[in-house]
Amino acid sequence: MATAQKIVSDALTELRMQSELIPADPQLEQDALDRLIGMLEEWASAGIATGTTIPTLLSSELSNPRDIELGLAHSLALEMSTRAPQEPARRLLRAWRRSRRRIKARYGPNPEQAYPASLPLGQGNNIGPRSKRFFPEPTTLGNNSDSIGT
Repeated sequence: MATAQKIVSDALTELRMQSELIPADPQLEQDALDRLIGMLEEWASAGIATGTTIPTLLSSELSNPRDIELGLAHSLALEMSTRAPQEPARRLLRAWRRSRRRIKARYGPNPEQAYPASLPLGQGNNIGPRSKRFFPEPTTLGNNSDSIGT
């Protein structure tokens, strides 16, 4: 579990906006905290339930799972890249894509399967862009008075 200060610090370090010798400006840290709050609220509205507490101060504990800590820092770094003096590095973009994919797979909404997997291929259960279509075959043919089927 991390504090909001650690996530903000990691993100600003990724963007080279702070270092051990040059601390970050307090206003920049506050802007990063505001963007972190907005980012976590956006994730929650998209159905990504990480269980992370929305911080109110830089010293707030996030109660986040350990495996998303790096993903939070990468995502916040890209959110703050508009304030950075140079473009974000390609390695940061690659790391952000991996982290985002991992977080969405683990904590994102899991769609329910529309039809049972036991349906054979060709009977409405196909792999493709129209896989939600399923037309059950009737048990009888014709009208009820002279039905040919079972």
